[in-house]
Amino acid sequence: MTRIALVSDFLEDGWYSMDLVAEMLLTHLPAQSEKGCKATLIRPTMKRRMGALPVLGSYNLARKADQAWNRFLDYPRLLRSLRSAVLPMLPVLRSGLPDQQTYRRRLWHRLVD
Repeated sequence: MTRIALVSDFLEDGWYSMDLVAEMLLTHLPAQSEKGCKATLIRPTMKRRMGALPVLGSYNLARKADQAWNRFLDYPRLLRSLRSAVLPMLPVLRSGLPDQQTYRRRLWHRLVD
């Protein structure tokens, strides 16, 4: 059985089309798979930092600062922790992820060619 992690945006962003696509993929991927797959939705809640401050909380700028903090700092940190927890359990050939030497060779050929 193939396992798929669907990485979605924050629900608090209010992008309803993105939320709909994530929900549809979560529903239809297992149904459309021939060999069977299990889809797991990864969608953490947005942490309010600036918006929780009494003086700044009501301003749109505080909301935007919280979005940026969560999107560019918290979410990548969460995905890195999930990747480090999951990838060592995968067989090397099935993970499909090239090693660092492969990345270096590709970069070198891109620079030289």
